[in-house]
Amino acid sequence: MVRMKALACSLVIGAMCGFALPGYTQAATQPLREVHLPVPASRGGFSLLPVLDDMRAKDHFAMRVAPDQSILVFDSDASGEWPLVRVRKWWTDKPASEVLSIPGWSGHLDYVYVDIQVTPDGRFAVAFAGAFWGSKSKRQPDTIITVVDLEQWQVVKGVHTAADGGGAVRDARVVGGSWIALDARPEGSEGGPATARYRIWTLSIPDLRSGPECDQTSYASVLAGCKEVFKVTGASSDEALDVLIQRGSDVEPRVMRLRDEEWLEGALERESHATRGEEQRLQDADRHGAEFFRWWGEYPYFDQVWQNPPFESSARLWYGLYPSQERGVYELARYDVGGQEQRAKVASHFACGDPAIGKSNAACGCRVIDVSEEAQKLLNYCRKQNGDYLGMVQMEWLSVFRSDDLTGIGFINLPKRGYTLQVIASGDGRAYVVTLGSGELLRVYPIPDK
Repeated sequence: MVRMKALACSLVIGAMCGFALPGYTQAATQPLREVHLPVPASRGGFSLLPVLDDMRAKDHFAMRVAPDQSILVFDSDASGEWPLVRVRKWWTDKPASEVLSIPGWSGHLDYVYVDIQVTPDGRFAVAFAGAFWGSKSKRQPDTIITVVDLEQWQVVKGVHTAADGGGAVRDARVVGGSWIALDARPEGSEGGPATARYRIWTLSIPDLRSGPECDQTSYASVLAGCKEVFKVTGASSDEALDVLIQRGSDVEPRVMRLRDEEWLEGALERESHATRGEEQRLQDADRHGAEFFRWWGEYPYFDQVWQNPPFESSARLWYGLYPSQERGVYELARYDVGGQEQRAKVASHFACGDPAIGKSNAACGCRVIDVSEEAQKLLNYCRKQNGDYLGMVQMEWLSVFRSDDLTGIGFINLPKRGYTLQVIASGDGRAYVVTLGSGELLRVYPIPDK
């Protein structure tokens, strides 16, 4: 189910709604090769209504790069037999693929979500297949969690969260090396913010035995009392645990959270001359950032405005795109773990505001989505839409920058139809951008050095 942020151009810095991408004058990087995955040609859909295109199985899939650089793709399939595909040597002329059948959902659903995660040692993968039924159904939300042994390439064990009273799983994360942490809303906890119940619970990998948990009803201290959960997850505080499960990262440093709202401050002042104190700005930044990660397991770039959440790399460095002094152009900045700015540079190429791209009455926004310090590469996702951020998508593309000096080095056009996931991956000592379209087609793009 597509959930778009309801934010019109009137709330965005004026110049941002003037940039469009009718056609690049610069040459886009072309794929080195394409890999067609061994999945059914038609995977069907989960809705009774054909008009609900977002309930097609081909629109719900997940991709992850394992430590050995093999690519794992978990596809939904309305038959109930969901394929997990592993692709090795994808950078060569002879990629090797294998398929494992994972229990999933069939029939008519109100919403379905998919995710695949891998333990840091690369031994196990964890597949998540979640389902929600409409209000007329008596079925409660349920998530099938399946552990796969990647060495033996076989299913180890699976559980249904509904059988353990898990309720509606909001987020799930492989943490602490050998645990799964889940954030769920149990049945009967649909009250307002002051009364909503949240259950933080853990499962061990690979046997999926229940571990420490905490269940709270106070919105202000929803995670209080989770000390035992801290031990198995490695989280150091309530806030850190919340962010770890929801985003898979550390808590964003305070100075960066304040900067996250710079564009909104300017827009509000233009609209109503409103001013906000620092604490209000922090609250707005937290609320704004949480919206981008609230819908776990669905296509990750539905929520897109001018300024989007920063990305934390595996080296615990933060990369973000912010308004620059040059009108309508981003500044790309890198921060250390404490929020100290290390480097900043105007992103005048390959992103919104590039004069070689063109202009029209459209909204444009970019977001950092992956970084490899080892390869010194940074990947941005960019999108422009008619009129505002709720309008029809006109164009989507990826821009590639160097992570060391923040120089733009190229871009990749994305298909106009269907959903595409993308990552930086390494093969044969080189870095590539790998995209996955509709859970069926891998495209491998070479990344220029400069």
